[in-house]
Amino acid sequence: MNLITLAIDIGNTSSKWGVFQKGNLVRKENTSRDTQSYSAFLQTLLPQPMNCPIRAVMASVVPETSKHIALALASSGIPLGIIDRFSQIPMPISLKEPNQVGMDRLLAAYAGLKMAPGASHVITIDAGTAITVDLVSREKGFLGGAILPGFHLMAKSLHDHTALLPLAARPFPVQKGPGANSLEAIQVGISSAGIGGVARLIADYQLLAGENTKIFFTGGDGLLLAEALMQKNAYHPDMVLWALNFLDSH
Repeated sequence: MNLITLAIDIGNTSSKWGVFQKGNLVRKENTSRDTQSYSAFLQTLLPQPMNCPIRAVMASVVPETSKHIALALASSGIPLGIIDRFSQIPMPISLKEPNQVGMDRLLAAYAGLKMAPGASHVITIDAGTAITVDLVSREKGFLGGAILPGFHLMAKSLHDHTALLPLAARPFPVQKGPGANSLEAIQVGISSAGIGGVARLIADYQLLAGENTKIFFTGGDGLLLAEALMQKNAYHPDMVLWALNFLDSH
């Protein structure tokens, strides 16, 4: 009987759910933070009737959402493993305070190492509410990184802290040249800040790491960044889900 692993990545704006079977991601769904019934959602996500063993593994940056999902899993009789400590990830962390690093960053870095077994170093760019750019070494593990405001966060900050600037909504077009009005100027500024910042960090990390370095983009705006930097094939939207599946199989 085939085991099903249900990987759950709870982020700031939404939760990602991945159903893994025989080492493959066979289904994935997203839920928002205002989801009313996770028990009802589970009934639609998982095969019915549940004729094979299922276990869940979860990582979260939103404790309140974690509680609701854990209760729904318990009521469905699905055992849950929670990844909430850096010591649970079989990867060295070369930092003085490893407990201060977000679990989502560590998981994406771990997935990168697993997905690029021939690389000496991996750079992971996770673009969501924030944009994180991290460097991980095959030998020394997680080396640290940078955190930038995400595209929507930059747009919201400009709108909330000025009297007249409009709120620029997704998508943020990659435009060369000056914007013709306030909205276009904001879009040009935001995309240039995000893309330019990430490009600079990648270049800095590559100087440190050398040629045998693999780059991964993930997150909701990861594709925008990957395409802008001519690295569309480096976009992998479900790296944290894959990391959770790798850990469940470890």
